[in-house]
Amino acid sequence: MEPQSDPRRKNPRIKAPKNLLVGWKSPGYREVSHAETIALGGLFLHTSKPPAPGSVIELVFDLATGEIPQCVDMAPHEAKFRASLARSLGTVPQYRSEAIDHFQKAIELDPWTDSPYLQCAELYEQMQQLDLAAKLYSRLLAINPVHAKARARQAELISLSS
Repeated sequence: MEPQSDPRRKNPRIKAPKNLLVGWKSPGYREVSHAETIALGGLFLHTSKPPAPGSVIELVFDLATGEIPQCVDMAPHEAKFRASLARSLGTVPQYRSEAIDHFQKAIELDPWTDSPYLQCAELYEQMQQLDLAAKLYSRLLAINPVHAKARARQAELISLSS
């Protein structure tokens, strides 16, 4: 769905790429957020703790080698930073095994969050490790039995192995 146009805007907004993550920080706070929309002059980030209007924030786009690893180093027990780093590393083939390690640690730190299970299983599929992907989909379905995408992917993997 395209973002709605606001006639007060000088420039139109466009939907950001699906997995565009942006590291940002303001005094005393660091976050990694998904970009929702982008426009000339700004972007909309999805975050549960937005800074106050008018706050100055620093955006960091060098995620695989810069800000996210620093966040993991500063807060090694934060599952969301581990999962963000894993997503970023998983896009580069030579870092995929390191990505798996970070996904597994994120799952260990927060076993009730769906996304690291799903994203790790999808990465296993890209790596042609279908048995490991199927096991992870099963683990996800054990905590969330109605997760439609996990159920569909698990069924597809079962049909491929038959």
